[in-house]
Amino acid sequence: MATKFATMLVLMVLPIVAWQDIPVDGHAVAEAGRPLAEVRATLGVTPYLAMVSPALAVFAVVLSIVKPWGLTPLGHRQFRGRTRR
Repeated sequence: MATKFATMLVLMVLPIVAWQDIPVDGHAVAEAGRPLAEVRATLGVTPYLAMVSPALAVFAVVLSIVKPWGLTPLGHRQFRGRTRR
């Protein structure tokens, strides 16, 4: 439970940190009349970091649903309890 919370907290904060300087830096370079290639070079990989967060969130949701390792201990107890009734 704490692992999922920590993961989601990181995934929520990552785009905020990644996009923090983009409006300031990107706008200043574009306003100076620089070509698009130079704007991209100035920003570096920062815009792509924001794509990592949604991708990891989807991966975490898929893992939570599919659970290739099987049921958790709580799931085993609940499953055993349902079959006895």
